[in-house]
Amino acid sequence: MYEGLVPKMLFTTQAELDLVARSHLYWPTPRAMLLFVGACEIAGGVWLLTGRASRVAAALSVALLLVVGTMCAVLDPSILYHPFGGLSKNLGLLACAAVVYRLAPCKRVGGEPSRTPFRTKKGVV
Repeated sequence: MYEGLVPKMLFTTQAELDLVARSHLYWPTPRAMLLFVGACEIAGGVWLLTGRASRVAAALSVALLLVVGTMCAVLDPSILYHPFGGLSKNLGLLACAAVVYRLAPCKRVGGEPSRTPFRTKKGVV
C-alpha cells in the first residue's frame, strides 16, 4: 500500500514518469497512469489485508509482479540492482505471496474452506 501511495501518488519522480512514457502503455498521460497504478496497488493491499480470497489475491499479485517487473527491467535494467526496489524488493514480495498462498485455506466446491490440517515434516500445525 505504501508503494502505491507514496512514490506513485504523493511523490512521483521524473524517472517513474519517463519509465511509463517509454512503455507507451498509458492513457491519457503517464501521470494519470501512475495514479491509476498507485490506486490499484493500494486496493490490492487492502484486499490482502481483508483475508477474502487470499489465494486468488496472492496468485494475482505474483502474476502482475512478474509481468510488470519484467517489463520495467526491459525498459530500464538499472532498476534491477537498485537497493530499494527491483530485484531485492520483488523477491521478498514473491516469497510473501507464496506464504499467503500456501497458508490460505482452500475452498471446496461447496464454498466451505477445507479443514484439513496443515502438515509439516514435524507434525500437524
